[in-house]
Amino acid sequence: MTLSHTRHSAILTAFSPVCPPINCKASNVNYNSTVEAAAQNLITVLTQNLSQGQHQAAQGVRQEQGPPSVDQEMARSFPGFFGKKSFLGKRKMHNPRIPVTPPFKAWKPFSFYVYLLNCNAVTTPTSSEEFQLAQAGLGKRHLTMSRDMNHEELFGLLQSEYPKMQGLTGGWLLYKATGGQGKRKLTLVPPDSEGYTGTLIRSMTGNGKNLLYIVPLQQEFDLTPLPPDAVEFKNMPKAQCQTCKVSLPLHILALHVQECTESGNVICLLIMIGMSNRGPNSKLQCPICNLKFAPYFLEIHASTCGESVNDVLDAICQRVDVEKQFSILISRTNILERGLLQWQRQKKNSPTAMLKVSFFGEAGIDTGALRKEFLTEMVAGIETRFFEGPPHQKSPRYSLTDFDSGLFRTVGEILAVSLAQGGPAPTFFSQWAYSYLCNGQINPTQLDKNTVADSQLRLLIDQVESSTEQSLQGLTDEILNCGFTGAISVQNKEPIVRLAITLHAVLRLQPMLEQLKEGLQLYGLHLLIKQYPEICQPLFVLGGDVKVNAEFVMASIHPQLSEKGTSKHQVELDLVNFIQDLLYESEEGQEHVADEDGPRSITPARFLQWITGQGHVPLLPSEKKDFAVVVKFNHNCEADFGNHSICYPVVSSCAKTIVLPVKHMKSYSQFRMVLLEAFHLGQEFNNV
Repeated sequence: MTLSHTRHSAILTAFSPVCPPINCKASNVNYNSTVEAAAQNLITVLTQNLSQGQHQAAQGVRQEQGPPSVDQEMARSFPGFFGKKSFLGKRKMHNPRIPVTPPFKAWKPFSFYVYLLNCNAVTTPTSSEEFQLAQAGLGKRHLTMSRDMNHEELFGLLQSEYPKMQGLTGGWLLYKATGGQGKRKLTLVPPDSEGYTGTLIRSMTGNGKNLLYIVPLQQEFDLTPLPPDAVEFKNMPKAQCQTCKVSLPLHILALHVQECTESGNVICLLIMIGMSNRGPNSKLQCPICNLKFAPYFLEIHASTCGESVNDVLDAICQRVDVEKQFSILISRTNILERGLLQWQRQKKNSPTAMLKVSFFGEAGIDTGALRKEFLTEMVAGIETRFFEGPPHQKSPRYSLTDFDSGLFRTVGEILAVSLAQGGPAPTFFSQWAYSYLCNGQINPTQLDKNTVADSQLRLLIDQVESSTEQSLQGLTDEILNCGFTGAISVQNKEPIVRLAITLHAVLRLQPMLEQLKEGLQLYGLHLLIKQYPEICQPLFVLGGDVKVNAEFVMASIHPQLSEKGTSKHQVELDLVNFIQDLLYESEEGQEHVADEDGPRSITPARFLQWITGQGHVPLLPSEKKDFAVVVKFNHNCEADFGNHSICYPVVSSCAKTIVLPVKHMKSYSQFRMVLLEAFHLGQEFNNV
């Protein structure tokens, strides 16, 4: 009440009505003084009241807050340690009374790929094997692990993706493949003490980046193709082929549509007939490999059949007409020219029949060895007679006479027969020539001056490259004959060599290559070359060292030794060592021909041809597994020939056998002399 009374009094005092006297100067002065004093009093009162209000408000706040706490006093005294926003350098200091809880790191799901094999294998499957596995519901799958699984949970996940693993009782292990492409070696992923867990798999796959192979240990899964509605394909979307109206899973349909055309695919027709006239478990025969498959997968198999060299060789081998014979009777003198002539003279049978070869004056009956020896000599002669260029990079020789005689067609037929009936592969083609056989086109990127095999054109290239402006003018006629239409000058050396001479040398060989392709149509070989150029390439273009060497011959030798511990056994081992020494010596070039008309020098390939009829590594899969050279030992040749001073080894090429006369080969010098004489003088087949 005092404050309000004072303020009221001051206001009354300040604004109390004072009426100044009229027309009085002194009264006017007093009036101004009174107003000024009232205003001054009002300001003083307001200032005092404001000060008192702030003081009382501060006291009220202090009374409500009470005395400061210990934390507040510590924060005020030691702000560097107890302040809420204190820092030490760049590191924030936490209140020591508040424990810091580490954040929880949850398991993150990850995806990875697995691949189920059908048996206990040590290498990754080939492309053709991968397709078989996919047809059988095996192969590659994409899995996701939602938590840190143990071994049993992982096995359950695999069983859900691969129903065939539900009956697996023989155990399984995980493997990883080594780096690279193609067929690779598998390495074991050892399990932990608790088996295969999610943590181990995530580590072994690089968090899902690497593929793991599931290998059954004691059980083999069936590779019979499954129908499209099998449970293994339940997650795979299906679509219908617009041509043959067959509904297939997408991963199989993708291969199907590449071969199924609107013109009518014969195999698709077989599928439709098989589906309509046969039961669901019936199988049809593949026209390429003659294997039987379910109707759903016959066309798919046929589109991929031949994805290895062995598949191609098997396909053409099975097309040989073994019921008929294509007979060749020639002498050993000039085998190539006589063989070409007799080949063209055959009118009764086609070269698709089984080739039978006989040599004049020899009693040998062809059961395979004579045919292989004939093909070996013919292929070697064809390389020299009809091709030219660097070794294993040769192009056809330009010869209009041979072209007019149809000899290049005959050459193609002989090469096809050689591949189909156990002869050597013609691995002497240049890359550009083989590419032309595949697609009928010349690839300019494969051409350079080294492509030119003709000796005269190579000489012209050398002359152009080393020429001056004056000497180049002297080559004008030769350059114009190659089709060059630009200015003949030193500045145009590069286009002259590349556009004129090189292209001219290649383009003029097209008629020979076209005629060669006609001959390669035997057994449908040319169609296989066009369809699978990369797979067939090793048969025509040398990709590695596949020649017969001493190591291959020794690995093929199977000596029939006597019982261990006997004197005969030790003598026989010495003769085997002598064979090895002779082969390695010949391989090093220590045996040479005395003159051009003398007998041929012995080499590992010729030694093998002498015994077996073939001087090459077997190509056909059926021959590879059974190929062996049998070495026998005759310890009592007197019983056969009576008293004699020397006798020679007896060779049976059809049986791939050589019998060594032990008595005449006791030392290496005796062995070497007797064997070389037998090799040079015993090339004919005189025994049956």
